[in-house]
Amino acid sequence: MDEINEFAKQFGYDYGHFLKKWNGYDVYKLKRNNQDPKGFYGWGTLVLVKGDVIRKATLDEMYQFAMSK
Repeated sequence: MDEINEFAKQFGYDYGHFLKKWNGYDVYKLKRNNQDPKGFYGWGTLVLVKGDVIRKATLDEMYQFAMSK
């Protein structure tokens, strides 16, 4: 989890919040401490984690993830 939070800080966020497993990835949404947890802030930034690889999701992956819920 520390790796996710460090990754989040590189992009101006405070931490990564785990959402679910999807297509073999652990999916996190990057968040800021002052965000209302129930508020909607658009697509946000999704992070995909598989093994030791941590990366931002592409727009296509974000759309596919949103449609999979």
